[in-house]
Amino acid sequence: MTPDGNVLALVARYPRLGAVKTRLAAALGSQPVYALYCAFLRDLAERLADSPWTLHWLYTPEDAPFRAWLGTDQAASPQHGVTFNDRLLNGFRRLNGSHAKVIIMSTDSPHIPLDWIAEGFARLDQHDVVLGPCTDGGYYLVGMREAHDIFTGIRMSTSTVLAETQALAVQRGLRTALLPETFDVDNLDGLAELASWLGDSAEGLPRTRALLTVSSPLEIPVTLP
Repeated sequence: MTPDGNVLALVARYPRLGAVKTRLAAALGSQPVYALYCAFLRDLAERLADSPWTLHWLYTPEDAPFRAWLGTDQAASPQHGVTFNDRLLNGFRRLNGSHAKVIIMSTDSPHIPLDWIAEGFARLDQHDVVLGPCTDGGYYLVGMREAHDIFTGIRMSTSTVLAETQALAVQRGLRTALLPETFDVDNLDGLAELASWLGDSAEGLPRTRALLTVSSPLEIPVTLP
């Protein structure tokens, strides 16, 4: 198949109570965090529906009824691999075969400006790899024109993920570009930043915005300790 256009793939876990965003759930409880995660996914699907890129979801577990939950109009396929490193590489191998440029993005940063994603695709005209840095040392997106292995051996979920990935890309002779840095929502600090961002922005995320209010029945506060 001839590569055609650009694809934005979102990595997501099928929403199950007690199985999503466990670090945040330890502080706020499983039920409100489950509702928040569901809001992230549905807001992202709606926000990206009219974007100029093909939207594709890469979900886990493999046997989860993800499309039935999110909507059968959504393009989605299961992640394959034992580790997240494996699953990312396999995602690129799958999608690079049918698309000219592939960006895989986290759902932990639902506020990412669409201009940043567009810039990521544009940077791939002159670079082999594009990365969107997170303030915790990870990244919110990674993009490539070809499925290079910049994942094997990287210690995921650590503060050195971005630095290790950049070093591995250099080792493999790949040209790398960085997008603007932002936060992800993995803990109370990240949730507080998202609440602040929503307070300053009128853009998108209506379900998430509705939850992050003082009057929320889920009692997720705007101002966090």
